[in-house]
Amino acid sequence: MLSLKQLGKGKLSAKKLTAVLVVLALAGGGSWYYLREQRAQTPVDTGSTVITAQKKDVKISLANDGKADYPVTNLKFNGNGIVQEILVQEGQRVKKGDVLARLDVKNLENQVKQAEANYNSAVAKYQKLIAGPSDVERQAKQIAVDNAVKNLRVQQASYDYKVSLLNNEKTTVLNGGKTTEGDILGEELKLEGAIAQLENAKAQLALLVPADSYDLTTASETVKQMEAALAIARNNLQDATLISPTDGMILSNNGKTGELVTSSSTSTNTPFIVLANGNEVAVDSYPIEDDIGKISVGQAAEVVFTSLPDKTYEGKVSSISPNPVVDQSGIVTYKVSVILNAPDENIKNGMTASVAFIAQQVKGVVTIPVETVVRANGAPSVEVQSPDGSTGWVKVKTGLTDGKIVEIKDGLKAGDKILIRKNIKK
Repeated sequence: MLSLKQLGKGKLSAKKLTAVLVVLALAGGGSWYYLREQRAQTPVDTGSTVITAQKKDVKISLANDGKADYPVTNLKFNGNGIVQEILVQEGQRVKKGDVLARLDVKNLENQVKQAEANYNSAVAKYQKLIAGPSDVERQAKQIAVDNAVKNLRVQQASYDYKVSLLNNEKTTVLNGGKTTEGDILGEELKLEGAIAQLENAKAQLALLVPADSYDLTTASETVKQMEAALAIARNNLQDATLISPTDGMILSNNGKTGELVTSSSTSTNTPFIVLANGNEVAVDSYPIEDDIGKISVGQAAEVVFTSLPDKTYEGKVSSISPNPVVDQSGIVTYKVSVILNAPDENIKNGMTASVAFIAQQVKGVVTIPVETVVRANGAPSVEVQSPDGSTGWVKVKTGLTDGKIVEIKDGLKAGDKILIRKNIKK
């Protein structure tokens, strides 16, 4: 095992030294001491650099490749018809409720009107049965019966009169009278008509009674049938309009104006429109099996896209798949999704990126380069330059390091001047 003196005397390369420092930081609960043995005699300075202690963030992270993946919704028409218009194009931002496309709706609108009329008629009949006959209706039907009775009496009297005339004429004139058998037949027909009129009037009056349970049930079922037919017609009309279910961006449009579409003409593989959900952008990464235990849902992450190297996007781990992905070489990985906190228009679906899963971090702490900390007089120390130019050793308490900079918990403040000796001869 390497001793601290070996570390201080340059037995390791700079690359190996950095790796060791990170391991020491994790193994020591976040504290780190980069130690060099400082001999009692005053070193001979053959070149030095003055740096300033600054407040920065210190992070230890696990890096992995990733790719932008927009959560999407595949949209299609649930109805049948000819595409009348498409109102959006690829890359366009839309709001929830925006109309994206429409089918020709003339026939569908007529079907809705007819269904509404049928439904209203069925409801009116049902309500009339429930209410029963009104006093006005009863009075009107009774008047019709009374009038039929009067008419029958008139016709009966006329018939009797004609018959008596015929009999009298036969007796007195010996068939030379004016009343004939044909006249009697005509009177009989009129009398029968009057009788039929009276029977019909009585039947109509008899109908003016409260509806029985059978009639009410039948009428109620008719209302339900008409209501269902109306709902179908309205749904068909509604399905002829493709509406955005959420805020988002149009990723692709597979439809064309004038083409025939049906509810079964598009599948999940070829939707009419593909919509990116909201402003949400996920970055999917596949850490190896050895690293997956170091990542958890809710963990902070930083993403830098290959084509956008100058910007770092912050996010959080939203999900970790329990199902392994095994490649042809037998390497086991797990899908980890990171949702970005503030994505922008520059991020395109499928962009490659580097994902840093933050294991530990401290923000806004006093930091200095790791190489400025040495072991002087038996304690971690740094060489500080005073405002008058003089220098001296100050003991410090170190914290988290990423291998390049180290947190100073005590002994320095932001703005202090620190010396880095390029070459120190003992």
